[in-house]
Amino acid sequence: MGENEWRILPFERVWQEPDAVNAMMTDGKPRKKFAGEQQITSAILSLTNKVKPKVVFVRPGGPPVASPGIPGFQRGGPLSVIADRLRITISM
Repeated sequence: MGENEWRILPFERVWQEPDAVNAMMTDGKPRKKFAGEQQITSAILSLTNKVKPKVVFVRPGGPPVASPGIPGFQRGGPLSVIADRLRITISM
């Protein structure tokens, strides 16, 4: 693999120590907070084609929210209208 084909995200950037106000205690130790969403998305985007802008819908799981569906048979996801508008805008 080449230099531009992978990214390493340090553990400390993905799992950050909580500030004193929002510290949640687990077995006497403060629980780390997940802060890797932006770092992971940025790493993915930096590895992909840099010509086209990309939009990423990050969510914990479940059925696709941006799929257009099949008119008359299957309803599109809750973000399908937004995704269609973005597809048209990006392709121009």
